[in-house]
Amino acid sequence: SSTIKTAVDTFYKQKLVSYANYIDTNAGFCGDRSTLNLQSGVGTGSITTYYDGYLRVLMSTPTLICKNNADLYTVSSSNQGNKALQYPIGLITVDEVIFSGNGGGVFDGNYNYTKSIIDSYLITGYLFITITPAGYYIPLGSGVTSTLPGAMLFVVNPIYETGTANGIIGDQGVERKFGIRPVINLKSNVKIIGDGTKENPYKIQ
Repeated sequence: SSTIKTAVDTFYKQKLVSYANYIDTNAGFCGDRSTLNLQSGVGTGSITTYYDGYLRVLMSTPTLICKNNADLYTVSSSNQGNKALQYPIGLITVDEVIFSGNGGGVFDGNYNYTKSIIDSYLITGYLFITITPAGYYIPLGSGVTSTLPGAMLFVVNPIYETGTANGIIGDQGVERKFGIRPVINLKSNVKIIGDGTKENPYKIQ
């Protein structure tokens, strides 16, 4: 188990076990590794790779469909996915971040072309990482001097008092430390009240 998975599992055991009757154990969490280009050997060695998630952020076209069953993280009792999880909890996808109201759009390292929308309820004072891989490349405008690409994941920036990265989607190397945003899937028969706003958030009834 990775450091993040261990932290997420601990959160579930400490906070959510008593709500197990409300949680869907068949649904999963998509870490989409579908490659954007068709060249051979992508995602290995030093070959620059972009995943489909990169294009979805670029074009602001999120989806809830997981292309590959092997990338859908599920518990062992599920009838789909890779059955790799002990608990039915994962991380938010970059697609779900866009669906929440984030603008998506192009980012070039300096965030010159990003569609910045900073009123999504997911944006707080902390940067957090998503489960969606962006690719294996040297990020633009990063000041990185290495000639070798690195594994990149999508992150959501916090709101700063100054600066240009307020609340927007960016990419960061996996070797860094980030906040995380655990997510669960509720059963379809669970009743919800509220309208999803900050003033009247959704609540399980």
